[in-house]
Amino acid sequence: MGRKVDPNKWDPEAGFVKGPGQEVKDINKEIITVNNEIHAAFMDLKQTDDFITAEKIKQRYAGEDTSQRMLLEVFDEHNKNVEELVGKDFVKATLTKYNTVRSKTAEYIQHSNTPDREKVRAMMPTVGDGSYALHLMGW
Repeated sequence: MGRKVDPNKWDPEAGFVKGPGQEVKDINKEIITVNNEIHAAFMDLKQTDDFITAEKIKQRYAGEDTSQRMLLEVFDEHNKNVEELVGKDFVKATLTKYNTVRSKTAEYIQHSNTPDREKVRAMMPTVGDGSYALHLMGW
């Protein structure tokens, strides 16, 4: 956060600044926001990671973890992998459908004006029904 607080106004038990005024409210609101974001990073890791550390939570909160990739990158990787399997495990029409979904998704992202919506946590190179990931696992 990088904020300095008058030690006389700090309530160490509550973890907030005490007293009246807009600055106190703003600082406390920022503390709550950061706390919620850290908790969200923890909950996210809890669902996707077997072993959680403080460092992993910090990296996820700061956006430095490597498990986050852009959605279109996941589509591109997936579609490239499916293309290699056309004629073996997939028909050309399947690849065409995946490319259409990628194109429509890119169009939506471009018009949504919110680049953060493009971020996803990609645990496996899969989009849609997960057929490529299942193929890799031999299922």
